[in-house]
Amino acid sequence: MHALHHQMGELRRPRLLIRAARLGMADYRRDRDLKRLLGAVPGPESSLAQLIAEETRMDAKRREGAAEYDLRRHLEIIIAMIAEAQMIPRVQDPAPAPMPRTAPETAARTAARTTPEARPAAAPLAAR
Repeated sequence: MHALHHQMGELRRPRLLIRAARLGMADYRRDRDLKRLLGAVPGPESSLAQLIAEETRMDAKRREGAAEYDLRRHLEIIIAMIAEAQMIPRVQDPAPAPMPRTAPETAARTAARTTPEARPAAAPLAAR
């Protein structure tokens, strides 16, 4: 999984804040909103990293009850985070490689296929 997706998965925010952000996704416009929030429109990975850092600062202000906390801005940042995260493809962890066979296992399989005792006996021709 991408490191930024992992960071997003670790965030714990009030349910109402997240629900409001999901509803706000319908009005999200990348060019307009990122210029307002970040001052520029960087690529999705760069913008998500910046948004996560800004959201972390905003959440700290919210928890402290700071007078300068701006709920509207916090919500806009979360909306942008969700939208930018959706633009970054999730990288699946590669499937584990099959365990290599040990030499004795390989030798035993080869011997079983090639020895006459291992082959099934042919049915007698007269029985057909």
